[in-house]
Amino acid sequence: MYAARISEVMDRKRRLVAARETSVARAAKLMAKKNVGAIMVVEDKRLVGIFTERDAVFRVIAEGRDRAPRAWTR
Repeated sequence: MYAARISEVMDRKRRLVAARETSVARAAKLMAKKNVGAIMVVEDKRLVGIFTERDAVFRVIAEGRDRAPRAWTR
């Protein structure tokens, strides 16, 4: 198992990609829908980052950065 390549164990059906302008709420909804813990962030078809459940909890919720709570209900 540990000798397997990442591409061999990745589930392409659950892979998520979003633009960097995507809201945290939208990203969270997409991750929940696909039951995944991360979403790849792209700009001009180039990977610029990865947003994870941990980012949502520690960088957004815990730091009080969720300035528009009504967005969570959309």
